[in-house]
Amino acid sequence: MQDAQIPGIAHEVSCYSAPEVKKAAYKQIRREIDSLEASIRALKARHNSLSITARLPPEILSEIFDWTAAMLRKKPFRWIRISFVCSHWRRVALECPKLWRRVNCTSPERLRVLLPRAGVVPLQIYLSLVTKRSAAGILQALQEMYRVRELRLGSHIVPGTLESMELVLSRLTQPAPLLETFSVVSTARPECLHLPGDLFAGHAPRLRTLELAGCIVPSTSPVLTGITSLKLRGTDQSSHGISLNELIIMLESLPNIQALELDRAHHSESVAPPGRTVHLPYLHKLDISYDSATCAALLSCLNYPRAITTTQNIKAKYVGRLEGLRSLGVILATRTCPLTYVQVYGVETGLVFRGWGRAGTHLQFPVDDPHIDIELSCSGSSLTPLRAVWQALPIAGLESLFIEGDISEDAGLRDFGNLSSLKTVHVEDAASNFLWALKQGLPDCGLENNNAFPFSQKLKGPGRLSFQALRTLVPGGQYVDHSSRMGIREATELKRCFRERRKRGVPLRELHISRSLLRKGMRGEIIEIFRTVVKEVHWGLHSKGIDMDMEDYSLGESSDED
Repeated sequence: MQDAQIPGIAHEVSCYSAPEVKKAAYKQIRREIDSLEASIRALKARHNSLSITARLPPEILSEIFDWTAAMLRKKPFRWIRISFVCSHWRRVALECPKLWRRVNCTSPERLRVLLPRAGVVPLQIYLSLVTKRSAAGILQALQEMYRVRELRLGSHIVPGTLESMELVLSRLTQPAPLLETFSVVSTARPECLHLPGDLFAGHAPRLRTLELAGCIVPSTSPVLTGITSLKLRGTDQSSHGISLNELIIMLESLPNIQALELDRAHHSESVAPPGRTVHLPYLHKLDISYDSATCAALLSCLNYPRAITTTQNIKAKYVGRLEGLRSLGVILATRTCPLTYVQVYGVETGLVFRGWGRAGTHLQFPVDDPHIDIELSCSGSSLTPLRAVWQALPIAGLESLFIEGDISEDAGLRDFGNLSSLKTVHVEDAASNFLWALKQGLPDCGLENNNAFPFSQKLKGPGRLSFQALRTLVPGGQYVDHSSRMGIREATELKRCFRERRKRGVPLRELHISRSLLRKGMRGEIIEIFRTVVKEVHWGLHSKGIDMDMEDYSLGESSDED
């Protein structure tokens, strides 16, 4: 388009014109461009106003923006992109103070822009000290301490940040009337950092959650009085933590504590004060991670409710001595309600024992958290270390048992096989090892000639049966190992085992068979085999046998015919 065709632009001006003439032409062109761009923006705004999203009132839009910002909290300022969609959305974002309450940058320049946008809304500060320059931004944000609701500070192993972190913590002496959550995570040095003795000037009346890693708070600090959730964690480099006696003094100043998590929070070699016990009447969740002896020493100093709703998560390290595990089991027995549902399984680092005071259904775990959860770090899959703990626990009334992995150890099976209340057993992987235990005390039923059973000893005459209360069996996973599955021969011999147990007054009422347990193409034949000795045979459970589709092949009462 030529200049002559553009209104307001002198068409006689060209590149050969005098500089003064071209300068005036530039101004005219700029004014025309600005006018056209304004018209385009107005048309776009009008276009957007006809969109269906324009029906949303600003209050709803701001809530959507706030949810987006919450989901992207770990990606600073990613949510701000939504304000680039249109001028209306940007205006709504700028006029919504709570959108700007999350402070997660340490740039002083950005903070000078962002903090005023939050207005008087309580702030949530998430700041990490990664450079020396970060300290200036953190100190600037801490000047707003009077309206901070959540404060989380962190430091990393970066040269020059140690002194900066100490400086930041030393400035936490202003009152924090709105503070509810306070967290400090330091991995920057082997020694623990220390919070000031006059932390928040002793005035943080709403503080309920305290999380410290590589950091120590004075045990007599007034701000501890209202804490309901405490998390103390040492670091891999930390070697100068508090003693057990200091930890107990701190816990004594927490009368309202409800959730307590301790992960290498004190010296493992420190000795428990003789006869000293701290009472925690409201505690309902306890997490402890130490070696087994330290776990036992710490638990011996704690007195908390023995209720089904109390959750105890114990992560202990086995270092080759069973004395600490036995002591741990004895102490836990006094803090644990009778267990009715137990799960035992292996993980990469060791073994796990979980117990509930409430029983689930035949095929489902209880819906609530376990009453006791013990994770034992050890090498190998031997059940001996874990048995040292569960033998002391109240499992006499156990009703349901879930075992996953190699359970060929007779001692481990004997603990559960002698229980008179155990009605349901779910076993995953190497199911033949457990099914071998079912034939104990039975006359010869052919199982000793089955290569699928890795035992060579000859069966003896009738004796005492194990698992005498067993009524529901759920074998899953693989039959012998990761490559073997059940076939006609194995199913026939198991049928004889079930028949002999039935004659001894221990009938199996329900059998739930996993698809992964049987050889391909064997479904109908094997179902037919078991149907004559088991009242109800169910087929179709996958993997763990929980909440999956099933086909019922039960035909009423089973017979004793072979």
